[in-house]
Amino acid sequence: MTLYKFTELDGSACHGGTGRWTLGRWRSVRGPLVVCEHGLHVLRADQLVSWLAPALWEAEVDGELLDDGDKLVARRARITTRVESWN
Repeated sequence: MTLYKFTELDGSACHGGTGRWTLGRWRSVRGPLVVCEHGLHVLRADQLVSWLAPALWEAEVDGELLDDGDKLVARRARITTRVESWN
């Protein structure tokens, strides 16, 4: 399954997140995953429209993954490819 991550143009988190995403670099969190509070949020293709932001990336995840219906929350994730256009 292809997963996605939205960021600001400079790779910084958006929609209330913190930190900066760097192409190919894994990010991870410790402790319990809690939707909208603690974890790395990624999306399936059918979830993209609700979370539009300036830059879209393909993403990979590793480890624990929670499905909240409108987003996924991962223990470990990285961005792999910039998506220049989609429909």
